[in-house]
Amino acid sequence: MLNLLNNANFFSQYGLLIVLIIALVVLMFISFNRRKKEDAFRNQLVEKIVPGAKIKTYYGLYGKVLKVTETTDGKILLIESGEDKKVSYQNIHINAVYGLDETQVVVLDENGMPVDENQKSEAELRFEELEKQLAEKEAQAEVKVEEPAEEKPAKKPAAKKTSTTTKKSTSTKKSTKSE
Repeated sequence: MLNLLNNANFFSQYGLLIVLIIALVVLMFISFNRRKKEDAFRNQLVEKIVPGAKIKTYYGLYGKVLKVTETTDGKILLIESGEDKKVSYQNIHINAVYGLDETQVVVLDENGMPVDENQKSEAELRFEELEKQLAEKEAQAEVKVEEPAEEKPAKKPAAKKTSTTTKKSTSTKKSTKSE
């Protein structure tokens, strides 16, 4: 065997065949892994397709799934597409679904640049800051108002008790004097 490997004629005769076999094995491995990932993605997609889901198809149709029917040919979807008076209904096979429709409406500012809806304008940020400051001032004012309110009811009952006691003591003094 070593004589075959050391022989330059062996590589010149079979070298190309060996390289082609190795390349074929590598391509088969890559293809197998890609197909495995695609199958996993497709199975997850099929599980997410339920009535109410928004989908897009390979031929560019966007719609909302109204009904899923199991047939001998596979799952058939009844979808609704369009707006207002231009609504249409179609039955499509589940294999025609490209993916879920996760598109969002883009809002443009006065310069024609897209605006991030999560990003707040300067006016909104200032308004929120003012609201926080107002809430802090109200919280401080409530604390200040509550402290005197707690002290006043405590003083009033104490004042009434002392005045009542004083009246009794004066009345007892009067009665002792009269005797």
